[in-house]
Amino acid sequence: MTLFLAACGSACLIDHHDPAALHSVIPPELLPDSMRVLKDPRALINNFITFLMERLISDSVMARETAKEALGSELSIRLYPKLMKHFEE
Repeated sequence: MTLFLAACGSACLIDHHDPAALHSVIPPELLPDSMRVLKDPRALINNFITFLMERLISDSVMARETAKEALGSELSIRLYPKLMKHFEE
């Protein structure tokens, strides 16, 4: 799942975020409470990259290797600027 999110996460980089867009497709009463107002996808992508960067120094070999593969070979090219920003920080 981590590699999939790294490869397809750039789909969240849209110019305009409409938190109520889901209501036009699914009635609000059918949605769980956590999905009634959608979070900004750009913030979620930043959190995901931060999470992967933190896993690079994890004690777990599997976590380190998965994070390394996700950031190194699977990360969408559109997310490279966000990755470089995290390296600078």
